Amino acid sequence: MKNILVLTGDMIGRRMAGPAIRAFEMARVLASEHTVELSCPECDGSPLELPESMTLTAFGNEPQWAAMHRFDTVIIPASMHVDAHIEPPVLVDLYDPYILSSLPRTDKSPEKQIEELLDLKRNLQRGDFFVCASQRQRDFWLGMLAAEGRINVDQFRADPHMNHLIGLAPFGIDPAPPKHGEWTFPGNADEPWLGWGGGIWDWFDPLTLIRAVDQVNRRNVPVNLFFMGTRHPNPRMTNMAMAAQARNLADDLGLTGRSVFFGDWIPYEQRGTVLRAAHAGVSCHYPHLETRFSFRTRILDYIWARIPFICTDGDVFGELCHERSCGFALPPEDVNAWTDAIFQLVTDRELLARFQTGLDSVAADLSWETVLKSVTDFCRDPHPAPDATRVPLSVSTNQNLYMGGCETAVKPAGEILGNGLIQMIPIPESGLNRIDIKFATYGRTNTGLGFLDVHDMHRQLLVRIPFDLSALEDNQWRSFYLGPIGHIDSGRIILQITTRGTAPGNAVTVWTDPGVDSATFSVNRVRFEGSVNYRLYRCSETLTGLSTAIAGKKKRGFRLWRM
Repeated sequence: MKNILVLTGDMIGRRMAGPAIRAFEMARVLASEHTVELSCPECDGSPLELPESMTLTAFGNEPQWAAMHRFDTVIIPASMHVDAHIEPPVLVDLYDPYILSSLPRTDKSPEKQIEELLDLKRNLQRGDFFVCASQRQRDFWLGMLAAEGRINVDQFRADPHMNHLIGLAPFGIDPAPPKHGEWTFPGNADEPWLGWGGGIWDWFDPLTLIRAVDQVNRRNVPVNLFFMGTRHPNPRMTNMAMAAQARNLADDLGLTGRSVFFGDWIPYEQRGTVLRAAHAGVSCHYPHLETRFSFRTRILDYIWARIPFICTDGDVFGELCHERSCGFALPPEDVNAWTDAIFQLVTDRELLARFQTGLDSVAADLSWETVLKSVTDFCRDPHPAPDATRVPLSVSTNQNLYMGGCETAVKPAGEILGNGLIQMIPIPESGLNRIDIKFATYGRTNTGLGFLDVHDMHRQLLVRIPFDLSALEDNQWRSFYLGPIGHIDSGRIILQITTRGTAPGNAVTVWTDPGVDSATFSVNRVRFEGSVNYRLYRCSETLTGLSTAIAGKKKRGFRLWRM
């Protein structure tokens, strides 16, 4: 059993949007075999039924990054701003390509877009394992990961197909269909109505749908449209312009309160009751880049409720409609096509029955327990990425200049346990970029995690790099790339190596030279004369100047360099 933290930037409670629903269900599935903490900025105050081994907490403005060492793994959304080091292995959830979906937003500024992209790049560099929602998305994210240097020799040697790096974990559904419950439709419940699950965001096209509903009614076939959510349950989210445009169009056509109804936000546990009463579900969007890589979570609820759906073609659910016969996939912004499809659905009972048969076959493949298999597999054995000490793209090895060290291997120190190994090391120049350490494994395969920490003389942690002990080779040097680090006060650092998950007989050590004058090191709090085997390298003059400039601007706290 592991101790797992699932983070979300959305609000958890009775009313939840897609990101919160995904985090909640992911935590619920993992809680069947682990201890899980689900944490969000705030809860809406309504109690939720949680498994016995799952807790819900609110972290406020920012998670407590420094307190995460108590977890075996941490799961974060790709959009979360990770401002400090997370010690355990990190799983980054890439199911939402938000840098694409946010482009149509009317309140998006170039500065905000760059800020979001930098957060994403940081998480692509930091993550040990990634998941996304579809094969199409996986191709997109592999390109992003390649640009960040994550498609590299270490990853290829671990798995040439990169399944060790990124897996599939689509949005899922409850394996049991929703139960009947009490709910009153705001219009004429005897007439067929279409359900729009979720909110009206700027990248959607409710206008084409409203016009089509108007046209069907003009054919003397009554049909209603219910928008299940118009105000985001998270008060931090700004209102979107498209929601106002949809209301204005419905008002102009005289449909508001007659054939088109706008809800507030249906509670999460009630959405199944609402959708079971609908004749069909709808999702209409504009043709742009976001469409190709999207994974519409609202359509999963339609499948769960076993109601056919009409969607805009061009995404994975459009393909599903064509392949599995569970609804219509229509051209974007084509009012006539939407009018005809709605008309057929509410008048042709044989067509409706055929679509519902297709829905049964699709639903069997989409339970949360099934789609989250790559997540549950990683959480059973969380581990650092094979390229945990990878070379930064901007600092290649031929730019590293040797600054000195201790390379005479005389005897190995004792096994590194407890507080590990500590030594103060003089740094003759600025721009320290790389430290090599010569390890000894006693010729065996060791399990567990190692951490190389670099402190200044004030005990401020500058860099921490996790590494897999089983990947070390006996009597070989291991390189750790640091950033580089700019000017260091006093010209000295404190080097520390600690381990976790080790025990006597299952640990590593480093080679040392006891004959080095005026040097000492400690292993497991026992002091020895001499020095560990290390080599120091700095980067080129250009990069040294750049690192010094960055160091002058960086925020309080320490950095993690794991590119």
